[in-house]
Amino acid sequence: MDVLPLGRLAVVATFLLLTGIAVIRAPRSGRAGWWVAAAFGSMGVALIGIWLPETVGLELPPWLRDGLVVIVFALPYLLLRFTASFRDLPRWIEVAAAAGLAAVVTATFAILVSNGDAGSSASRRLTAYFTLVLTYWLSVSSLIVVRLWRAGRGQPTVARRRMRLMAVATAVLVVALLVVASQPSDGNIVLRLAVDMSALASAVAFGFGFSPPRMVRLSWRRPEERQLQEATTAVLRADTEQEVARRLLPPMVRLVGGRGATLINAEGWVVASYGDAPAAGSPLQGAKGSGASQVVPLGSDGGELVVWTSPYAPFFAQEEADLLRTMGAVVSLALERCQLLHEERSKRAALQRANEVAEQAREEASRANTAKSEFLSRMSHELRTPLNAILGFGQLLETSQLPAEDQEAVGHIQKAGHHLLALINDVLDLSRVEAGTLTVSVEGVHPGEVIDDAVALMRPLAESRSIRLVTEPVGSDTWIATDRQRCRQILLNLLSNAVKYNHDGGEVAIRCGRLTDDRVRISIRDTGPGISPGRLGRLFEPFDRLGAETSNVEGTGLGLALTKQLVERLGGSIGVETEPGRGATFWIDMPPSEAPPRTLEPLLAPDRPTDIGERTLLLVEDNLANLRLVEAMLRRRPGVRVLPAMQGRLAIELANEHRPDVIVLDLHLPDVPGHEVLHRLKADLRTRDIPVIIASADASPGRVQGLRDDGAFDYITKPLDVTTFLDAIEAALAIRDHAARTLG
Repeated sequence: MDVLPLGRLAVVATFLLLTGIAVIRAPRSGRAGWWVAAAFGSMGVALIGIWLPETVGLELPPWLRDGLVVIVFALPYLLLRFTASFRDLPRWIEVAAAAGLAAVVTATFAILVSNGDAGSSASRRLTAYFTLVLTYWLSVSSLIVVRLWRAGRGQPTVARRRMRLMAVATAVLVVALLVVASQPSDGNIVLRLAVDMSALASAVAFGFGFSPPRMVRLSWRRPEERQLQEATTAVLRADTEQEVARRLLPPMVRLVGGRGATLINAEGWVVASYGDAPAAGSPLQGAKGSGASQVVPLGSDGGELVVWTSPYAPFFAQEEADLLRTMGAVVSLALERCQLLHEERSKRAALQRANEVAEQAREEASRANTAKSEFLSRMSHELRTPLNAILGFGQLLETSQLPAEDQEAVGHIQKAGHHLLALINDVLDLSRVEAGTLTVSVEGVHPGEVIDDAVALMRPLAESRSIRLVTEPVGSDTWIATDRQRCRQILLNLLSNAVKYNHDGGEVAIRCGRLTDDRVRISIRDTGPGISPGRLGRLFEPFDRLGAETSNVEGTGLGLALTKQLVERLGGSIGVETEPGRGATFWIDMPPSEAPPRTLEPLLAPDRPTDIGERTLLLVEDNLANLRLVEAMLRRRPGVRVLPAMQGRLAIELANEHRPDVIVLDLHLPDVPGHEVLHRLKADLRTRDIPVIIASADASPGRVQGLRDDGAFDYITKPLDVTTFLDAIEAALAIRDHAARTLG
């Protein structure tokens, strides 16, 4: 059997098969499919018309033979239009190609019409015709080859190899057709066979380039598959939606041959995009849901993955659609992880912000408390300092031999001074409680002891108005957890009100007993006028005296407010039971406590000599009035020489030089703070054993305890009480003498 007809039949069959495939895919492929279908169809029909008569010995009509020649000339133009589907043709090339085709067709018909002419003019026309055809054929074919080759540049492996296979196929087919046209029908059989095999190879190359089989596509896209596998592994560690898109969309789009992809949220807005697709932050518009895109739902949140086709893959087959659905599941998992991470980061950020706000609030509260403490310390000093001189000199005048009218005047001075001092103490204590700077020392206290102390202090005032103070014995097994000093202050405030607002000859009864297992109640009942129900709501308001300001009873309205704050600070509660005209009963409930362990009394008390002998006292005080007051107090106790110093540095020098027996130190000095002077004295071997008594108007418990811990022998608050001050001096000198005797 002759091989040549079989080869030609295979070429024709291949082009016809490609034509059928192109026609079937054209509705989804768009204009590229129709142009390539026309190109392959024209090639198949032309080959049938050219080779079939020669193979079977048929003679075609002239008009049909001429028409087939024109169809062959249309092949380059049709392929050029096919390449425009991938990259638009410049307008001038499109016009030039169409004009060239029209010129060739026109010239062909002109040559066919004048085929019987002879002579030199006919030969020249024929030469011009072949030159035109060759120029058109080679220029358009070369442009096709170049455009197809360049179209694959930068594309995924499948698209790149398809374009370059069709470029090679075009070049081979053009050369084969030129060789056929230049050879006679009875030419060299070997050359004709080679041309036919080249045409067959071109047809096969066109087939692989236009519609490669599935196995070939899978083999070609292995590099993109590896990239997608790596991206799939990496995307499950992504932290944001943008990172998911950046890692996964590029290899996915390249694998399916698309032109772009987007991630869409439930509201239809683009979250992230890649390639030729709407930008992030814009609403999705255009081809979503059409044949030019594949839409893949992403989980239950309503989001979607949209991938657009490209001219190289104008539609997604079932294989690509399945792959995109698989990738959609991966994207959904990655986005769900990102959402969980975002929520976790948001919670951590909110917690961190809350911690920062809380820390800032704590710092501000600490600064506010520090400022309040400093303010209270300064106010305590500024208010108590002048009172120190007033009450101190008043005490000295009280013990002096004065006329009766002067003694009465001094009494008024003392009474007014003590009233002002009580007011200052209440205001400062209330401020400390509200600022949270009041320190308490809770211990087991027998309530009978503090009741007896408070009653003893209040008895002179009660006896002056013939008011009886009645107390009931407290059981020895009843103890309360409280601060002894603050509890005494609470009882004094309540007893003071019970006496002041009672009638002459009345009665105040104090009783104490366990109310429940976790409450011990101390009640104070008076026989006064009582309190009207309409005023009970204002009972514990500061500076509200419930109308008593119009009476002759002195008061500030701070006592009950401070008492309530102190009781609650100590973990207790306070209340009142009253009936107008029948008196009132104020009660406080305190938590119970176990009895503290008994301590052994010292067998020997320290010596307290009545004659302290000649001693040197270094008085560090910058206020001249207070300096003169202390000197006046010490003149009543002979044998003490006062060495004054009004500055801290001078005090340290005098202490090193004279080695005084005791030092009385004020805290507010003009050059060096008093606590710094104390530190320097205790750090120096020459002065560390000298007792230092702090005499300051700053009466805050924290300051008192802090200076005691730093080595102060005693802390006396201003205004100075003469007896208390002199007792502290004697105690310090006694300790000094005892130490000297021990060392001697």
